[in-house]
Amino acid sequence: MSRSLNKIMLMGNLGNDPELRSTPGGGRVASFSLATSRTWNDQAGTKQEKTEWHKCIAWNQGTQKLADVVEQYCKKGKPVYVEGAIEYRQWQDKEGQRQAGRDQQGRWQPRPPSAQRGGHQAS
Repeated sequence: MSRSLNKIMLMGNLGNDPELRSTPGGGRVASFSLATSRTWNDQAGTKQEKTEWHKCIAWNQGTQKLADVVEQYCKKGKPVYVEGAIEYRQWQDKEGQRQAGRDQQGRWQPRPPSAQRGGHQAS
């Protein structure tokens, strides 16, 4: 039996206010971009920084109302910690061209940094 794991943990700042929409089935989904950065010194001792952007999706599923939590607590520029899984998907754009992308989505657990110190738990 093969065992595998698809889990991602990110801590960064929101690049935009979340976009919320409703699905045809009546569900709610929130999408937002999350920036993570790392810094290092190059061989000359000059400080370098690289920022990666992650597209994140949070769904309302069953009793977990993650899209609602994102809507209430997550705003542009705010720090947030999320857990989830990477999902690859394909779709056709408005011109009928096939597109592919990667989302960090699934069972997100967005937590404001205060949750790390005993504050609001968003999961």
